[in-house]
Amino acid sequence: MLIDTHCHLASHRFRDDEVPSLVANARDAGVDRMITIGTDLDDGRRNIEIAQAHSEVFAAAGIHPTSTPEIDADDW
Repeated sequence: MLIDTHCHLASHRFRDDEVPSLVANARDAGVDRMITIGTDLDDGRRNIEIAQAHSEVFAAAGIHPTSTPEIDADDW
């Protein structure tokens, strides 16, 4: 079993309608599971949505160290 342990399916580089083909391409290449990484609150939410839509995708939500100055304490 191959697992991509660090991908960014919610990246601004990908349109929402591209994600299913990205997942399918990975599956066709032999990748059985993917862990898509959230780097801020919005990104984390989108990754959770992607994981809910694709059984082979799991989401990790967090704050990237370079994004910490943008986080307001109320956001936590």
